[in-house]
Amino acid sequence: MDKNIVNRKRGIILFIFICIVAVVFYFVARPSKEGIITRFVENNETQLRDIANQQLNGDYSVVSFEDVTVDGVFKNNKGDAIVQFFYSGEGIAPAGKYYGFYYSPSETPAAYQNVNAKLEEDNDTWKWHESGDNGGLTKKIGNGWYYYEAWF
Repeated sequence: MDKNIVNRKRGIILFIFICIVAVVFYFVARPSKEGIITRFVENNETQLRDIANQQLNGDYSVVSFEDVTVDGVFKNNKGDAIVQFFYSGEGIAPAGKYYGFYYSPSETPAAYQNVNAKLEEDNDTWKWHESGDNGGLTKKIGNGWYYYEAWF
């Protein structure tokens, strides 16, 4: 067999191998939404807490911070106020999923926009289910701060 053809085949095989490794690495090493949001809250906690306290005191003038939208003030199942922030979403109804975080000064977890669903604790995660396939989860990520996922 011609040496150039052999080298070309080796080059093509090496290129395909590198592409496969790159794709696998991308999906394995890609940070999770929870990790991204946790780092965002940790890196901006002072500003986010100020925004949350403004919201809790009736000042709704700040509607966003960087790429995050302030969803507003909601009550958790115990009637305590929380301030919810929307980070990102994917899909459309009825197959949408939302990601974000909220500030709960009472350190009490809440379902997404307080859908009045009962929270079920499972280790460090609280889950909720509503009619149909609607549901979500929340996890504590810091003092008063919680990560959430909600799907509809």
